[in-house]
Amino acid sequence: MTRTVTPAPVRFARHVDTSGGPDACHPWTRALNADGYGVFALVDGRTVLAHRFAWELENDPVPEGAHVDHVCHNGTGCPGGPTCPHRRCCNGRHLEPTTPADNNDRSHNALQHRTHCAREGHALSGGNVYVDRRGNRSCRECRRAAWRRSAAKRAGASS
Repeated sequence: MTRTVTPAPVRFARHVDTSGGPDACHPWTRALNADGYGVFALVDGRTVLAHRFAWELENDPVPEGAHVDHVCHNGTGCPGGPTCPHRRCCNGRHLEPTTPADNNDRSHNALQHRTHCAREGHALSGGNVYVDRRGNRSCRECRRAAWRRSAAKRAGASS
């Protein structure tokens, strides 16, 4: 007996809720990763992010190194994070490939939207904001403290 494999776009569509209409968010109804993004299993065993798969179904492949931004999230009062409902959206009209730095800048969780770091409460202004080569931001004071802890640990191990 030959087993028929349902094409990925057909399997994918079964797990996207389009009941809100063409302009509404189309939430992924299956598995989510730890960050709250939908994950879709391919026949070969690989998993892909559902919103990236949705973008590629309706548009071109995502450019190398690009993130797919949920523009439906931008400008909302949603605080973001793993419980953000926009992370499950698979409506191609709500998605846009962008650079990692631009995606971070648009994020509600980006450091520029916070006035103090979450770890120690340091002010996130001026020279206390470290930006790495990929555009990721972090608290410079917390980075220094982590480096000092690491150096002390290395020094203790070499004695």
